[in-house]
Amino acid sequence: MDATPSIGVGHAIRCLALAEELESLGFESIFVGETSSIHWLEDQIDAIPRTVRLASENLFKINDARDILVIDSYYLDPNSTFIHSLPWRATSAIVDSSTPNYLVDVYIHPGERGSWQLPLSHRNQTLLEGISYVPIRKAIRLIHHSVKLNVEKKVLTVVGGGTDPTNFIESIIPVLQHLSLEYEARIFTPNRAITSGDKRIKIFSPDDKIEQHFSKSDIVLTTAGTSAWEVASMGIPMGIAQAVENQKPNYEFFTTKGLALGIGQYANTEWHFSKENLLLLLTSDPVLQSIARVQNSVSLKLGSARVVNDLIDAIFSTKNFLV
Repeated sequence: MDATPSIGVGHAIRCLALAEELESLGFESIFVGETSSIHWLEDQIDAIPRTVRLASENLFKINDARDILVIDSYYLDPNSTFIHSLPWRATSAIVDSSTPNYLVDVYIHPGERGSWQLPLSHRNQTLLEGISYVPIRKAIRLIHHSVKLNVEKKVLTVVGGGTDPTNFIESIIPVLQHLSLEYEARIFTPNRAITSGDKRIKIFSPDDKIEQHFSKSDIVLTTAGTSAWEVASMGIPMGIAQAVENQKPNYEFFTTKGLALGIGQYANTEWHFSKENLLLLLTSDPVLQSIARVQNSVSLKLGSARVVNDLIDAIFSTKNFLV
């Protein structure tokens, strides 16, 4: 899996959610990949019992053809000997439109059905597909949010993904500052150079307490990656932004289905925000109620369990899980 300041942490967060589920069933998980520059992520991985981190494939020792490989990466070579030369019990990959053409036994597409297609050469492989396969971390699953009405000063939590490579946070702060409304914005960013002279805006570093801020928020503003699925699973009204091209399917799905309001897109090296939709989120209780109602109608909290259970069943039985 990949997790660096330039790539982001979405791959690692999905794997972390799966590791939590696997640990509850008595399995050991080994994370292979570079995470040394993202200490809060390492702390979350290390907190899971029976879980190990390795910085590279060269440090991994396979366990006599009993190990199962789960790839969540854009950068691992599809022809890597790590995939094809080790005696894996089975191989799998979490995939989207930017995933390389890996040849594995099971593909997991945690997104809208039909938005990713098996390559013609891989039609005999198993595909686990749909938003019910989105892995959600345990701490997020425990949060049950209710929309508060007639709140004079709404609380916003703003997250630009784990590492914010397109400077979503730095770009949206001036937009929020120009809104002539009372609110409290809790901004999470790994960039310690970001400051704000606005008393309505407070800056925090990402850590394991971010879930507590989610639970106390009226609105979350975030990008259309892994964090958006986690927010939707909690039923928190959300404004969503598209930071990179591979987030476009999520952005369109969330905004067309009513799971979030679109607040901006990154294009031609700059952000373009919708002040109109930001104002709607901050001033319209019916809009917040509508978003939360749609979110609560979608079953996301069981995604980690479904991925693990169906992956194991697909590997150890002849059942066809093409759904």
